[in-house]
Amino acid sequence: MAESLTSKKYFDGIYIPAGLIVVGIYIVKKDWLPYAVVVAVALGALKFFNLRTAVSPPPRPAAARAN
Repeated sequence: MAESLTSKKYFDGIYIPAGLIVVGIYIVKKDWLPYAVVVAVALGALKFFNLRTAVSPPPRPAAARAN
């Protein structure tokens, strides 16, 4: 069964870092906020798909399936 999007793994790896990027840019330079949102979404998506593929086991070689 797939993990929920509200699990600790997603909060620690995606939501909190993306939020820190956006809030930090908002504090420092509000003009760059749209770019920060784009970067946070892109990095979050990359991390999301890396977490998804890391959970699934690698495929077995054809020789191992024959046994």
